[in-house]
Amino acid sequence: MRFIISLSGFIFVIWSLSITTGLSSCTKEKIVFDTVTVIKKDTVIKKDTVLIKDSSFSKALLTAYPWKTTELRAVFGGDSIYFSRGGTNNTVGFGDRSLEIYTFYPDGTGSLLDGLNGTHIIKDWQFVNSDNTKLTFLITTTSSPSSKSYLITWENIRYKAGNIFTDEYWFDNKVDKYYHGQAIRYQAK
Repeated sequence: MRFIISLSGFIFVIWSLSITTGLSSCTKEKIVFDTVTVIKKDTVIKKDTVLIKDSSFSKALLTAYPWKTTELRAVFGGDSIYFSRGGTNNTVGFGDRSLEIYTFYPDGTGSLLDGLNGTHIIKDWQFVNSDNTKLTFLITTTSSPSSKSYLITWENIRYKAGNIFTDEYWFDNKVDKYYHGQAIRYQAK
């Protein structure tokens, strides 16, 4: 019995060694990391870095010359209006904006020649804030005391290269429609 146990133990050890040597045929791989460095050079040249600030707007500039409309984008009672001086795609039905001229006088009065060649009286114009970026004025249709008046507001007034850029709004109490637009006007010298 002793012989069987030691013979079976011997056979088991031989068998175990043959399996481990038969299965262990590993190959090692050598991993090589290749590092490539790319240097990119780029030259940036800045040109035309002059900052042109908007000039401050003043009563003297407003009253120096009449103001003609160059470009206008607006909504009047839900209808879109577009005008560009000399343009071919201008909105029809709102008068010829190329005729439109605002004239302001130092005493707080003025006049508006509208797109239908009608003249209106501007009165009580004033800058509402200290940096002169908001202007309000009344426009009356005629000099009659019963004439309707419209309170016009020009906001965000910016002055650059002889042009004023404005956001403007008013309510037309004759036809019950609101107007809001952006305009560019130039000094009509």
